[in-house]
Amino acid sequence: MVEVKDIAQRISYFRNKKGMTAQELSQMIGKSNNYIGKLECYNFNLPSSVLLTIIDALAVTAEEFFADNFQTYQKDKELYNLIKVLPQEKKEALMKFILS
Repeated sequence: MVEVKDIAQRISYFRNKKGMTAQELSQMIGKSNNYIGKLECYNFNLPSSVLLTIIDALAVTAEEFFADNFQTYQKDKELYNLIKVLPQEKKEALMKFILS
């Protein structure tokens, strides 16, 4: 389960990854200049509709935002996509290699 502190950390992570200031993100979602700064300091009441607007403004999916390993989500997904198209015998060989 994702807690309030986790949501604030994820907003900060994805905002910084995009090279965006807290003020810029606040303006993008139509909030006061210090709105995101307050969120990132855990001083907030965040309606789910606003959280979805923030996720959209950060150009990430809800799946990525809420992933257990959100910082490695893209690499994990790339690896999964490579593995899922392998023939069964190659998957088995890869599993054997990894587990050895």
